[in-house]
Amino acid sequence: MPRIIPFLNFKLGSHVVFMGSPTRVLIASMFLIFAACSKKEPNKNDANEPKEEFLLENSKFCELREGPSSRPYDPTPPFRFTKELISKKLREDGLKGWIHGAANSYSTYTFTYRSEDPKDEMAFFKSEQFSLIGATAEVKESLKTLNRHDRVSLHGSILENQSPLVHLKVDRIEILEKYPAALKNEYKFDPSPYIERGSFEILGQVHANVSSEKLGQALIVDWKDLLIPIAVPSSLSPETKDLIRGDIIKIAVKVVTSTHSTKHFTLDDSAKQPFKIVDSMRQCHGQERVVEGYLVKFDQSPAIRTDIYAIRVEDLNGIARNFTLFPSSTDQEEFVRVFRAVGAKAKATWTESAFPTLVIRNFSAKKDIRVKANGRINVVSSEQANAQIYLDAPENVTFSELK
Repeated sequence: MPRIIPFLNFKLGSHVVFMGSPTRVLIASMFLIFAACSKKEPNKNDANEPKEEFLLENSKFCELREGPSSRPYDPTPPFRFTKELISKKLREDGLKGWIHGAANSYSTYTFTYRSEDPKDEMAFFKSEQFSLIGATAEVKESLKTLNRHDRVSLHGSILENQSPLVHLKVDRIEILEKYPAALKNEYKFDPSPYIERGSFEILGQVHANVSSEKLGQALIVDWKDLLIPIAVPSSLSPETKDLIRGDIIKIAVKVVTSTHSTKHFTLDDSAKQPFKIVDSMRQCHGQERVVEGYLVKFDQSPAIRTDIYAIRVEDLNGIARNFTLFPSSTDQEEFVRVFRAVGAKAKATWTESAFPTLVIRNFSAKKDIRVKANGRINVVSSEQANAQIYLDAPENVTFSELK
């Protein structure tokens, strides 16, 4: 078990810092939320026949080396609470946690519950995300007032809908603490033309890979302005079970209507090519690279205790990944020195810039601030929110404004 670095008694960008063999890692706890990154809508032949135009080669970033990728030690494998624990808390004192995502445009709300064991130094990573369903009109209206990081207490029950992504039927919701600096997102993409077709093909990025021994597997795919949950047929599970956040995939999707007239999505195993990995994040791990993109910032929040800066790399298909700027040194003093120096350089450039700030989901971006970092890419955990670019010195990263 890796140990937490004692001098860093704060979470970094929803991350906690580890040291251990084979490498130090930043781990993230994130899950289902609709994205606010506005991208170009697909070209359409008509309203009911959307047509995607993309070149797979434009989304190949990691696969620059030959041979299979090695799988590093994962200190935070996926975690699930027992059904009995969650049900008991929902019935009695309330299930206390944080809103992870709130997308009123799509009537989608997600909630994070974390282990409350004060003696467990890994409690932060023992978390699970749940989809919230309002049981009454009053609860549905309350959900519309919530934002990411609001702390709430839920009463209700587990909705038995046979989904690997657990849904909670909320009878009552108590707002314990509002997050004062919530970012406001706009959701502009309308998926209805695709849904009306009954089946469609998309190029997207894995946001989460959810699995249950009893209920099967589902992929949460970052596509356009939203995250779309897609059930995986058992016939395709061997091919998709090892996918991690950040993997770029091309998939065939089929729309399924349940007995309650709710539309769901599944991988279409009848398609000629239902699934293809376009770019694997694991291939990036350990690569010495020059990473270039624009500057993004994760603000201090209940999940992180300091602002965190990263490079956002966007490919020609409009798919973007974040690479957090992070020191490579295992020496405590050197680590702190580089971390503070890099943060100070990024903050100064951000603050002095007159360019507009763009809100993208739970972070902000300044597309006109270009970042170039020379370091080593780190991708260790399937729960990692972002890859990291490890820097040997502050001079290994530069910031410049487009004129």
